[in-house]
Amino acid sequence: MKLYTSPSCSHCQALKAYLKNKGIDFTEIDITIDQDSFSKAVTKSGRMEVPLIEYKDKYLAGFNIKELEEIL
Repeated sequence: MKLYTSPSCSHCQALKAYLKNKGIDFTEIDITIDQDSFSKAVTKSGRMEVPLIEYKDKYLAGFNIKELEEIL
């Protein structure tokens, strides 16, 4: 699972805490540092917001626990 995040994003921080609490491994990509990776994810997902979750060729934007649990 990849998370595209921004340091100033409160939803990003909440998502990371939620995943850590659940014991779910993820790779964090800070979009302020790696804009190229985020641009590629935006092209694939059609979404330009953070947090952006990439998991098994699926993308979720925002922090919605119900949607997240459905793809897991």
